[in-house]
Amino acid sequence: MAEVSTVIPELLRALDLTGVLANALLGGVVARQHRLDPVGFGVLAILSGLGGGVIRDVLLQRGTPVALTDFAFWTLIIDLSARSSQTDMMDARVPHLWGLLLSQPACPRGDLNPHAQ
Repeated sequence: MAEVSTVIPELLRALDLTGVLANALLGGVVARQHRLDPVGFGVLAILSGLGGGVIRDVLLQRGTPVALTDFAFWTLIIDLSARSSQTDMMDARVPHLWGLLLSQPACPRGDLNPHAQ
């Protein structure tokens, strides 16, 4: 059985990479909606994918931001921006779950406050 001291950092890294993946794909969808060129896809993927994590690490002041030292983040961003510039993520051939997740409103009734009567 793996030690907790090795499992927790790997779990946090996996969660961090999952967040980068989701935000980079979201940046790709926005870039496609605005009909940007491949450079625009890359810039939006980098800003949306890495922006939140870099801001978090800078505000925590725990050394160099992880996204600047771990090349897995940059590899993931470059790969996703290239793929999303070539693929329409809202196309019917892309799994239906992606379109379903993006089309659902935060509040089903459209209210800003879901508890309002």
